[in-house]
Parts: sequence; structure tokens; C-alpha cells
Amino acid sequence: MRFSTQTFLTATLLLIFSSSICVGDTLKLCVSDSNWHPYVIIEGNEVSGIYIDMLTSAVELLSHEIEFEILPWKRCLHQTKEGKYDGIAGVSYQKKRAVYLDYPNNTNHSTHSEFRLSQVEYVVVTMQKDAHKFSGDVKTLPVPIRSPLGFSIGIELEKQGLLVDNAALNDSANIRKLRRDKTGSVVLIKEMALLLINNNSDLTIHKQPLKSKAYFLAFSKKTKLTQHQKAQLWNAGKNIRKNKVFMHKTFAKYHQ
Repeated sequence: MRFSTQTFLTATLLLIFSSSICVGDTLKLCVSDSNWHPYVIIEGNEVSGIYIDMLTSAVELLSHEIEFEILPWKRCLHQTKEGKYDGIAGVSYQKKRAVYLDYPNNTNHSTHSEFRLSQVEYVVVTMQKDAHKFSGDVKTLPVPIRSPLGFSIGIELEKQGLLVDNAALNDSANIRKLRRDKTGSVVLIKEMALLLINNNSDLTIHKQPLKSKAYFLAFSKKTKLTQHQKAQLWNAGKNIRKNKVFMHKTFAKYHQ
């Protein structure tokens, strides 16, 4: 499916793209089929969200098209590794992923990379009646700690020897499991926690963040895009993210 939004131009972006690049065929990106409001929003077979608007605007400046395909997360990673997709719209840095994905320079050396699509906070959700108050020590998290299948935050917690339940495919399923079992915890981004919990008094979102992570547009090492073309797209995303007017309107659009 193809998406088009009103072209958004700034003097900086015009300068960056004054000499057009040839992407070739439609730029094909995959996204996780797990709803990740407000960055990637899945409604049936349609995808929208802040990342979608940012990347569509960047590619439109080149007079080309962009295509997003919704896939289970592990399949998105694998098929991008194999070169079926040019890249992934919204993926955190992992050393093992960097074997088959190209990230912007110095991604793993900066906590707030200038080329990130976003910086998000992961929070902890528990049952209201649970006396636990998360203060930053992951060793104290009520187990099992629930995180969607293949998500790096769960993998990182597993590596620390913690009991992680990563059988579910999305945050909604993990919240349902927490309510059913009435024990353990769920880790997810703050925006999704607020959306899923809303005014439900039986759950608590702990104020202390678990972790802050950057998410990127990362390209398959098998894409036909040159390094120069990748750099131009990363620069486009950087400048769109830094444009306060555009980002304010985009956030407001998905927070209605």
C-alpha cells in the first residue's frame, strides 16, 4: 500500500535535496504489526503514525514514492536482512542487528543521536494492589516481566538473568495477561501504557522510567541505495524531526 501526505518543505530541506538522488524503485520499508501509538499505528491493513508521516514527507521531497508493509516483527527483521525490504521504519540499535542493518553514524555511541526518529521512554506497569514501587533497579521488577516477542527491551532484560515472558506479539496482549494472572509486570513505551490503561484503576504506571531508547530508520545492507542516498534520507529525517511546527502538528494529529 502507498501513502501520500502534503509535501512539507523547509529551506534547510530544500538545500539538502537541491540535487535530486535516484532511489530507483519505490522505497520499501517494513513496520511491526504491533500497534506502537503514536509512532506506528495499525488499523486493519492500514498503517499511520508519526514515523509514517516523517518518512513519507522526506521521500516526497525526492519526487519518489514510499511503501510500508506490516509484518510480524521477527519477520520484518529477517526479510530486511535478506534484502526483501530497503529498510525498517523504526528500529532500535543492537550490535547483532548492525551486522545486517546500516544505522546512521555513531548511533551506538550516543544516547540521543541527532539522526533518531524518536527517543522514547519504557515504563513499568503492575497491578495496583501490588505493593512494588519501581525505583530503577530492574532486579526488583515483579516477574514474569512481559515484553512482545522479538522486542529488544525484553531481550536485554533476559540477558540480565531476569524471567521474561515474550510469548505475546503485542503490548495489548501483555496487559491482558497481567490482568488475568494478577502478577508480574509489563514493560512498554509510556505512550502505549497511557493509551492501553487509560482510566483503569486496577493498573499502575510507575513514574520511574525503565529505560530511554532511540529508534531509527535503518537500511538493509542488501539495499541498492548508496551510502550517499542513505545519508540524504537520514538528514531529511533529522531536519523534519527538528522542525517544531511540523512535529507539533504531527503529534497533535495522533493525540486527538
